[in-house]
Parts: sequence; C-alpha cells; structure tokens
Amino acid sequence: MTTTFDQDGVLARLHRYQTMLVMGGGTAITVLVLLAAVLEVVASVMTYVARTNEEVSVDVRHVMDFTARATATLRNNVQNMELAWERAEAPDSKRLQAYIEAGKLVRVNASAAAPSLLVLGSTHQDDPAQDWRYIDLAQQMAPATAVIAARNAGDLSAYFYSPERSVLILAVAPWPGAEWQTRIAASRDSLFETLTRQNGRALLAADNPARNSAKGLPAFQWLAPYDSPLTGASAIRVAAPLIGRDQHSFGTLVFELPLSSLAAKLPDTGLQGSCMILGADGSPIFSCQQAGGPQTLSEAQQALADGLGRSRQTTYLQGHVLSGWPLGDTSWTLVYAQSWQQIAKGVAPQIAVTALTSALIILATWLVLLLVKWRLLAPAVAQSRRVFENEQLSRILVETAPIGLGLIAVDNEQPLLRSPAMIDMARHISRPGTSLSALFARHFKQRLTLPGTPPVHTIRQEDLGVSTLDGQHIDLSVSIAQARYQGRDVLVTAFTDVTAKKRLEQQLREAHQAADAANAAKSGFLAAMSHEIRTPLNAILGNLELLAYSPLNSRQRDRLKTIQTTSDALLAIISDVLDFSRIEANELRLEDLEFDALEIASRALMIFAPVARAKGLTLLGEFEESVSLPMRGDPTRMGQVIHNLLSNAIKFTDKGQVLLRLTADKVARTVTIEVEDSGIGLTAEQQARLFSAFSQADASINRRYGGTGLGLALCSRLTQAMGGSLVVQSEHGHGSRFTLRLPLGAATGHPDLPRFESERVLLVAASPDCRSYLTRALCSWGLQVQSYGHPAQLQDDQLEGAGTLILWGSRQTWHADDENRLVEKSSWVIDCTEDGPAEPVAAGRVLSASVFGLRGLAAALRYGLQGQPLAKAEQGISALAKPLKVLIAEDNAVNRRLFEEQLKRLGCLATTVEGGAKALACLEQEPFDVLLTDLSMPGMDGYELALQVRQRWPALPVLAVTAHVTPQERARGEDVGMTRVLSKPLSLRDLGQALSEVTGTEWGGKALSGSELLAGDAVPDDIRRVFRESCQASVATLCRARDADDTAAILAELHALRGALGVFNMQHMAALCMDLEQDVRANGVRACSTGVKQLCDALQTSVISPPESLHDLLERMLSLADAKAPEDAMAQIAVLARQAQQRLRDG
Repeated sequence: MTTTFDQDGVLARLHRYQTMLVMGGGTAITVLVLLAAVLEVVASVMTYVARTNEEVSVDVRHVMDFTARATATLRNNVQNMELAWERAEAPDSKRLQAYIEAGKLVRVNASAAAPSLLVLGSTHQDDPAQDWRYIDLAQQMAPATAVIAARNAGDLSAYFYSPERSVLILAVAPWPGAEWQTRIAASRDSLFETLTRQNGRALLAADNPARNSAKGLPAFQWLAPYDSPLTGASAIRVAAPLIGRDQHSFGTLVFELPLSSLAAKLPDTGLQGSCMILGADGSPIFSCQQAGGPQTLSEAQQALADGLGRSRQTTYLQGHVLSGWPLGDTSWTLVYAQSWQQIAKGVAPQIAVTALTSALIILATWLVLLLVKWRLLAPAVAQSRRVFENEQLSRILVETAPIGLGLIAVDNEQPLLRSPAMIDMARHISRPGTSLSALFARHFKQRLTLPGTPPVHTIRQEDLGVSTLDGQHIDLSVSIAQARYQGRDVLVTAFTDVTAKKRLEQQLREAHQAADAANAAKSGFLAAMSHEIRTPLNAILGNLELLAYSPLNSRQRDRLKTIQTTSDALLAIISDVLDFSRIEANELRLEDLEFDALEIASRALMIFAPVARAKGLTLLGEFEESVSLPMRGDPTRMGQVIHNLLSNAIKFTDKGQVLLRLTADKVARTVTIEVEDSGIGLTAEQQARLFSAFSQADASINRRYGGTGLGLALCSRLTQAMGGSLVVQSEHGHGSRFTLRLPLGAATGHPDLPRFESERVLLVAASPDCRSYLTRALCSWGLQVQSYGHPAQLQDDQLEGAGTLILWGSRQTWHADDENRLVEKSSWVIDCTEDGPAEPVAAGRVLSASVFGLRGLAAALRYGLQGQPLAKAEQGISALAKPLKVLIAEDNAVNRRLFEEQLKRLGCLATTVEGGAKALACLEQEPFDVLLTDLSMPGMDGYELALQVRQRWPALPVLAVTAHVTPQERARGEDVGMTRVLSKPLSLRDLGQALSEVTGTEWGGKALSGSELLAGDAVPDDIRRVFRESCQASVATLCRARDADDTAAILAELHALRGALGVFNMQHMAALCMDLEQDVRANGVRACSTGVKQLCDALQTSVISPPESLHDLLERMLSLADAKAPEDAMAQIAVLARQAQQRLRDG
C-alpha cells in the first residue's frame, strides 16, 4: 500500500507542476504578445501619418516651385515696365490720332508674327492725349511680351491698368482674333470693372505696400480664382503695383495663371484624406480632388487661426489630423486633413497583419505547450505500463512476419526465435551437416575477418545463394545485425527470396547488351551510309575544284562559288555524322603527334577572319607571350573543336567581337582555349542541354541560323576523347564563353620566346585590350615599349631613337596623313593587319604581317632588329617535279575520270582500270610509280589487291582512297602493305601532297634534283665522285657482312647508306634500304641474303656505274629481263626504267 501511495503522490505532484508550467507560461506569453501588438498598432498609425505628410510635402514643393516661377516672371516684367515708363517718348500725333479715330483702341506688336498688345481707353476719359504714355509703354513692352509668350510655349494672359482705371493694356497669346477684339471693345465698361476690381473693391488695397520692406522687391498680391474675360477660363491673378521714379504708382500689372496649372500640382497621393488651400483670413481659395465637407473646412480654418502651417505643421482637432504648409509668398496655406476613420482604413492591412501574427503566436504557444503536455509528460507516465508488454509483442511479431525473420545465438548457432517463413525455408535447404541458421551465423563470422569490415553492430545486407533439396538455386537477400537478447549475443536475421528479381536483372542485362548491339548496328549503318554518300560527293567536289581552274565569266564563277560553298557545308554535316558514329562505336583513333598549338589557333583565326569581317564583327586573338607552344596530341581534332567553337561564336553574334584566348599552365601541364563572344547568349536551361546530340538552344535556332545541333556534341565527345574538358559560361543576351582545356602531353620541344637587347619600339593600336596584350608580350621579349592609341599622339621627336614602329589592327579612326607621317619618319615599320600574311613579307623598310598570332611580329622584329632572314613564301599548287606513272583502280567511272584529271594537272601520267584483277594485269605489263586504289570494289577489293601487289612488287607505293576511314580499316590497310589510307573527297592539294610524300618526288614548282642541294648551284664533280666511291665501299661492306653473318655491321651500313641516298633524293633506293633494314632486324642476315644482293646490284647499276646513254639503259634492261632469276632483276629494272624516263624528259 505504501508503494502505491508514494507512486500516486509523485504522479499528483507531477500533474500539478505540469499544469502550472503549461497554464502559467501560456498566460504570461499571451499578455506580452498583446502588449507588443498594441505598440505595433500605435507605431503603424504614426508611420502612416508621417508617410502621408511626406508624400503631400513632395506635391507642395511642386506648387511652391510653380508660384516661385510665376513670381519671378512677374517681378522681371514689373522691373522692365518701370524702366520702360521712364523712357517714354514724345507723343506721336499720327499714332495718337489713329488711336482716337479707332475709338480709343490700338493694337501694338513687335512684329507681324509676334503676339499683340491691345491698348484700350475708357469712354469716361475726356482727354485722349493723356493715354499716349500708355500707348508708348505698350510699344516698348511688345518685344518683351513676345519673349515671355515664347517661354510659356506661346501662351500668355496678362493686363495692365492705369491708376485712374482709364487705360487697359491687354496681352493675350495666342491672339484670339478680330472677333474677340470687337467683343472686347464693345464691352469695355464691364471689362474695366471686371479686370480692375474684385467683389466691388479694388484689386489692391490702398494700404497694400508697393515694395517688400525686407528685400525692396515688388510686392505681389495673389487673388482668388475667377472666370477670366480674356481667356474664358478659370484663372488665378497675381497683381503688383508699378512705381515710377517719383515713388508714385503709374499703374498695376496683373498676370493670369490658369487654374488648371495649379490644380495639376496639388496633392493626389492616392491616400485617404481631404486637401484644400486657404487664404490668410481662412477663406477657401481652392480644393483638391479629395475635398472635405463643411465640418472639415471649419476645423481647418480653426487650426489655421491657431498657427497651423506657421508655428506647427501637424495638429489633432475634433477627430481629425490636420497638416499645413505655407505656399511661398502667396499668403496661402495648403491644409491636408485626415479623420481617424480614414487613418484606420489606411493602416488596416498593417493592423490586420499585426493582429493575425499575434493570434498565430498565441495559438502556436498554446499548441506547443499542450503538445509538450500530451507528447512528453503524459507518455512518460504511460511508458512504464508498456515495458512489460514488449516481450510478448516481439514474439508475436516474429511468429507472424511474412518474411524470414529470426534470432540466432552466436555461441551455438542455434535459432532462438524464428518466423514461419524461416522455418519453411530451412526445410528446403540442402546443406549437409549444417542448418540455415548455422549458415547465416558462419557467413557473418567470415565477413568479420575481412579487411575494411564495418563495425560489429552495423547492419549488413548481402545476397546469398543456396541450393534446395531438389537441386534448384535460390537467391536470398539477407540482412544481419548483432544485438543482445536475454543476456546473450544474438544475430537479428531477416531475409527475402529475390530469385525472381535476380532473373529479371539478368534479363535486363541481356536487353542492355541487345540495345548496345543495336546501337553499334546503327553506328555501322551511319558509317556505311556516309561512305555511300561521300563517294558521289567526292566526284562533285573534285570536279568543282577542277572547274574552278577553267576560264569562267563572273556569273559562272559566282554560281560555282555558291555550289562549292553548299557542297562543303553538306560535306561538313556528313563528316560530323561520321565522326559522331565513330565515337559512339568506339572506333575513333586519335593521332599522337607533336605540333604547335599557337599555329593551330592562329590558322583558325585567319580562316574565320573573312567571315567575321563580312558580318562586321571584330575577331581578336590573345595568345601566350611565346611565339610557339609545343604540344603533343591530335592537331586535326583540336583544330576541329576550335573551328566549331569559332564558327558558332560568329554565327550567333550580330555585333561586337569574338575573342580567341589561349594560355598554358606549365605546372598543371594543360592548355586553356577560350572562345568568347558578345552574341545572343544562353539561358541556364539551354546550357543544360547544349552538348546533347542533335539539340539546339530553342526551336527557332535552326530557322534563324541553320545547323544540325551536332557540332557542340561532337566537340564535347572529341574533347573527352583527348582527355580534356569543355564547359560554357553564358548569360542570355550578353554573350557566351566556351572554355576548352586539354593536356599539353609529353612534348619534347620548348616554346620559342624571342630575346632582344632592350631596343625601343613604338606601338600604335586602336584597341586598348590589344595594346595591353602586345605591351605585355613585347616587354617579356626584352623590348622597351611605348604604346599609343592613335598616330596623332606621337610627335616627331618621339620617333627619334626608336628602332621600329608597329602598327597593329584596325585603323578606322586614323587619318591617313597621320599614319603616313609616322611611316615616312620611322626606320622600320611593321604593319600588322587582319589580312596580313602569316609569315612577314618585306617591301623595303615596311614589313607586313598578320595580327592573328605573334609569330609574324616576332619574325619581323628579328629581321629588322637582329638581321635574321625572313622565311620564303610557300608556292601554290603546281605540277610535281617529275611525271609519275599512276595506276588507278576504281570501280566508279566518275571517280576514275576525276582522278585522271587531277593527276593530269599534277603533271602525272594516269592509267585507269575498273577493278583489282585488271590492275594486276596492268602491273604485269608495265611498271608504275604509284598504285591508287579504292577499298570497296566488286571482285578483288583494295585489300586483296594491295596484298598481292606488296608480294609481287614490294617497292610499289599503294595509296588507298575511301569515303569511310575507320581505325580498323586503317590498321587492316597497314597490315596488307598499303602505304597510306586517305579519305574522300580528296582535294588536288591533298592528292599532290600524298603523291609527293610516298614517292619522294619534290612538289612545289620546279624539280628538286641533285643540283638543288646547293641552293641552285650544281653539285661539284668531286662530291659526286665521293658519293659513288662511298656507295662502292658500302657495297663491299655489305657483301663482307653478309658472308660473315654480321647483323650489326649490316644494320649500321644500311642506316648510313639510306641517309646518303635520301640527301641525293634517291628515295626509291632509300626505301629499299629501309625495307632491307626492317627485314634484317626481323629475320636475320641469312634470311635476307637475296635482298642484300638485290640492293648491291641496284647500287652498282644506278649509282656506281650508271650507263651513259639511253641505248645502254635499254640494253641493260633487256639483258636483265632475260636473266634466269627475274626476281633478282626486278629492282634493277625498275631503277633503270626510271633513269630511262628521266633521260627521255631531259631530251
């Protein structure tokens, strides 16, 4: 009983403390929140009133500016009229008589186009001569009136009347017309009364001062609005007396201001409240759009009497908040009144927010307190009651679980609790000597011994495969964790049968493999289709190229250019698709060459310069300070990415500039290439899908700019293949910047950084960015640089002592005379322009170079400052140095004709056949210098043809030309002995270059024979004799080494002999040496004894003892043809045949 009492007492105290905490704390928080809400409402009301006064004050300043401008205008005219009054002229009897005859009316103006002044005399004036002075005053004020009207946009309404009210001078612009003048003259008595009096009293009181006592300026009287008889509209009058030198008034000047002008300046805040203008005596002058009632007017008049607007700005009176502002010198006061109801309506949103916030805070407070009571305090009491129920509940859960669930003792591997699913699975498992529980326990213990195993109490989930009694395989997904139960270490085990899931995953893998196979088939189809399309396109492009060399008129040449441009675009699209299919098929093979990255970038700028110039864009390049940057990789693919980025930048930029920037990080061994433009830019959504294949920024891009959406996707794939990255930064409407990063690779060369001896050079470049970039580069070369933005900034004395003048880039803002002055006074001038040559060209002391890259500038500086020679310009396409006999194996008739015409322009003799079998037959009949074959031909294809040619005529070069060159085809071509595998369409330049390289024939204009070894001078006879003696010694050495089986001696002699033959342009003999050298390395001396003998015989025939005449050559070939070993004589016959051809050409 005691224990029960104590527990009840503790629970009672806990309940009492709980009630005090919840109810007391909630009440205190509620009171504080309500107090804060009241303070917030008061602050909102005060803020609202202050904000209203601030907004009205802004409009009041506009009204005061309006009155100040009117006062200033009137003051100037008062002074002008007072001065004009003193300059009165003697009466003009004619004009006075005309005034009298017109009925005391005269119209005065400064010019025909200027506004007029109407002088009108009273009918009660008996002596018209007294009106002369006012007529003269009007004549003097006419020009000033015209000026005032012009300043007021042609509008003016003013009048003047004499002290006796006997004369009126009216000024109205624009002039109302003769009808108005007649009406005014007819009603002059009522007009005098209306204009000179107000409410039966004079406009200006007799005690009204004519001058401001404080400042001595004219005093003005602002009058209440009235309906003007001059304009017919409501107006406000501003009157001022005019005082002569005798300090007596000679009249009153009155300006009329449209009431609408004042009304437009009055407050219109959009807030609740009433606005009115009161006079000094409290009389209402004018009401705003929010006019108040009589009660509001009465309260405003009372507040004005109490000093509102003078001693205080805001007051509270009879339920209204009144604010007043004096309106300058008008003696008027603007009063803005707001009732408490209006203020409450204005701050209703703030009050509502405050009330709602307070209510939410109070509600949230009580909810939190009640939740604490319900969720923390009450559950703590009930928790003890549930502790004893957990054991039974856990057992029921295990027994009723639909999955395998159980507790396994770690010490004896026996199950303590098991679900029916686990019991059923244990019956089906066939494990001799062990149970399912023991299997799980042992597997858990084995995992604990592995390195990197998670902590003991971590849940481990693994897939476990077991076998059933009937031999089937079951996959179980098992989760095991270690725990404590009834004082023992146990394993909590749960598992499910995932056999069906595993089977589904296997099916998915097979489906994925099938999809990959389909994708590969698609890539193969694209490659095949590209091949079939490029084969006829090759014929089109080749014939177009040949047609360009034909005589054409201007119209035909324009059409030809259009066809070539369209065909090139089609070829580019097909090439992109082909490259993309190669990448997807993992067939893209990258070259690993050492090249100059700066040369690739410079050449790209020169290629796209005409395109950018045609669009009016500025194309700039910023490179490294060095003039070369050795890099190892694939120059073709790198240039392809740069070209694509530049093409896109120019395409999507309508104005501004495109910048190509290249920098190298020597530490990270990377090169960064940035292409930045000022074009249309990209949104974040467009950037997310930018590098997806066949995707463009939006649906209108293709219509506006064209393209397939494949270029950037291809660039991204190529960049990844080269081990780099391609990212974009862009803002819609503000251009884009593409950043390409590539590894420099293991290049062996070093950057070429020019070195000078502090020579002083002058740099003139209009672009500030170019000046900064060039100054930095030139200073790093050791030069002293003075840079300018315009030739006019250089004086003649600054040119003295400067070694070189550099003119860089655009000069649209330069004057030709300024530039010519600098050129005439400079020692050396380097003129760098967009269309300048890559390698500098000298014309006297002026050198021309390109702005795209620093190589040309560096070469020009070295030429001018250090005397280094300039590089010779490359020659254009011309015939090969000697006519080659080329055999063409091509099944396509158009391509055969194309190759025949191309070879004719290269000075070659072409023989065409339709297939591989006919090519072999032709080779058996006569020798050829080169075999040009297609790969895909019916019957014997190019591979089989090359294989047989290599076996029977090993010295014959074989060039394969196909529309689709995959890495597999290139490797297979190399395996069968092809010299080179080229891609269609094959341009005339590429064909000539390939023929030159594989045959060793010089290509560039004139034959490069032995006499060219000494820059055009003939090789002396003694050198030729030494060469022959050296070859004779080599023959003897080779024979001795062959007999002695000395591999090292033969290899050394072959290497030296091959170099000598190459110097004397005997490429065929050098090729024999190289082939023999490879055979010796691979097979040994004894296996190559026949080849050594053939080489020695060929050297003896062609070099050591050459025949003297064509007759001797023919006899030697006939004798060799009759030899018993024709295979040994083939090489000698081929050499003799070439010598005979050369002698025939030499005549």
